[in-house]
Amino acid sequence: MLQTRKTLLMTALMALTLTFAPRAAQAQTYTVLNNFGIIDQGFPGGQVTQGRDGNLYGITTNDGAIYRITPAGVETLQVGSIGHFSNCYSGMILGTDGNFYGTCEVFDVNTNNNGGVFKFTPGTSSGTFTILANFSSPGQLPGPLMQAADGNLYGATQLAGTFNAGTAYKITTAGVMTTIHNFVGGPTEPAQPTPTAPLIQAKDGNLYGTATNGCHANNSGCVFKMSTAGVVTIIADLNQTGNSSYPYAGVIQGSDGLFYGATQLGNPVGANDGTVYKVTAAGTYTLLHTFNETTDNGGFPTSALIQATDGNFYSTANGCYAGGCQSGNVFKVTPRGVYTTLTALSPSPCTNNGCLPSGPVTQHTNGTFYGTTQQGGTFGHGVFFSQTVSPALAAFVSIQQKNGNVGATVNVLGQGFNGATAVKFGGVAATSFTKVSDTFLTAIVPTGAITGKITVTEGATTLTSAQTYSVKAKLTSFTPSSGPVGTLVTINGTGLKQVSKVTFNNVTATSFTVVSDSKVTATVPTGATTGKIVVTNPAGTATSATSFTVN
Repeated sequence: MLQTRKTLLMTALMALTLTFAPRAAQAQTYTVLNNFGIIDQGFPGGQVTQGRDGNLYGITTNDGAIYRITPAGVETLQVGSIGHFSNCYSGMILGTDGNFYGTCEVFDVNTNNNGGVFKFTPGTSSGTFTILANFSSPGQLPGPLMQAADGNLYGATQLAGTFNAGTAYKITTAGVMTTIHNFVGGPTEPAQPTPTAPLIQAKDGNLYGTATNGCHANNSGCVFKMSTAGVVTIIADLNQTGNSSYPYAGVIQGSDGLFYGATQLGNPVGANDGTVYKVTAAGTYTLLHTFNETTDNGGFPTSALIQATDGNFYSTANGCYAGGCQSGNVFKVTPRGVYTTLTALSPSPCTNNGCLPSGPVTQHTNGTFYGTTQQGGTFGHGVFFSQTVSPALAAFVSIQQKNGNVGATVNVLGQGFNGATAVKFGGVAATSFTKVSDTFLTAIVPTGAITGKITVTEGATTLTSAQTYSVKAKLTSFTPSSGPVGTLVTINGTGLKQVSKVTFNNVTATSFTVVSDSKVTATVPTGATTGKIVVTNPAGTATSATSFTVN
């Protein structure tokens, strides 16, 4: 049985005795910007996350502390803990309300050891830590959170639940927690969802994740789909379909719609030092890269991949498995599986460059990657580092919402916004945007906006979003309300500019015309019966509130 995260971390922190010489980066630049252990407790966990102020925020795992750090490496302690929360391995996410959210295994050591979900509100010199909800029992091993389009936070725990096989839950930003699924385990559904990677929400609105154990007699893990109501379907059993096992890193959805992930081990166990793979929503598995700790200068990845602005995938491998740690690294993999070790790090006892990378890298909107290690550095408590690539990646803007209707507000992160003169959605100018600060603005989705990139113009410079924003259609009315086959129906709403299909009670209209962003006309087709009108655009479908009656 694979070691739990806590056992692996303690082994890495206390029992490593191997000594290796540091290896040089290969035509890339890795720079230590800060050494942990001066104003904090050290041993950072999870990824660092960019805030609205352009700084990065993270949390330490051992008698935790929350820190803010500039891209230049200047650190400010936002919340000191010492006994109030610990074992916060998952980092934090930035909510659409500007607060950060995360999970810990332990809250208030002297009174409540169950852990749970917290909210952190950043401040100028210090921030506010608030416990939103406690888990019902200790030792549930929670993973990171994610915020879905409905505004709720979703997460999974490795243990506990009705069958002690893990749970999936949602929690409002006000702290109302609901268990949406109790994993059963065995061949019918996944047991023990990954404790070190979040669920994601895909373009189809469903949540996707991985199980590190279960799904098969050999406990090699799988990729699963889950509705926001908690209905689970196994997409790919890694034991049966591929060369991978123990997918601690979870999956992300690439810009091509496919799901990409990394595993700590190969299949069968011990066959290799981990893999990178991709899988379709239908379960077709493709192996992209097999790690070899010696030739790759690292292996056994447990951190999620990120897709950067160049379309490639980046992450770290901590090099740890089964009671020992070899080399860790920062790596890149193309969608076709071309692998590059960007920087190799020595194992413990490690150098001032750091070792045991503690989470995935984050691409800041300045184009540079940032991350942390759990050990190494001047004080042995880990480092904060930057990683550049060649050619250098340009600055961009990041959006928090992936889709919405005309009139919705979109949060945009970046830099240089004090000089912003225009914001566009798919090339259509927003008539209203607010420059909150030089690194954060909000914009209203304009009439006529189309699915595409969001751009912010600053003088002669235009920054483009890494993500595509999908403009959803919305139906407000139609006229007439009834008629025979052949009736021309006028459909009113918003976001109709890119409508590609109109149906009447599931029968496709063979003739329709997009008149404007707010109007479409369609002819009632042969075979249509009384029912709802549905239109389709690149963001999905929109359904009428009432039925059209076919006479």
